[in-house]
Amino acid sequence: MYKIFIKNLEGFSEIFKNDERLSIAKPLYLLKDLNEFNKNQRNNTILYQNLYAIINKATELKIKKKYHNFGMFLNELDLQYYEFKTPVGKCEPIDQEMLDSQLSLLHQFMYPAYYS
Repeated sequence: MYKIFIKNLEGFSEIFKNDERLSIAKPLYLLKDLNEFNKNQRNNTILYQNLYAIINKATELKIKKKYHNFGMFLNELDLQYYEFKTPVGKCEPIDQEMLDSQLSLLHQFMYPAYYS
């Protein structure tokens, strides 16, 4: 599932490279590179804070039938050594509408949707 996710990220960035929709997916791109993820986590960036909110919501939703695939994906992230730590210090509020759109994208990225 992680490989499908990565291929979707690549395809999405190619399809929407000149589109504002790419900015919606930006936090998810931290899951493409563990070093970049760790750097953003250490620096408590807005991108990391946003990704943390996405992952927390995915963790809540994985028990629902529609989002059961989040459970397997989260396990695969763990196997890839992505360790999510609660952001420390000042955290920017995450817009609920944006978070909903990002969760929708994450869900779409579980299936072959944006690559050929």
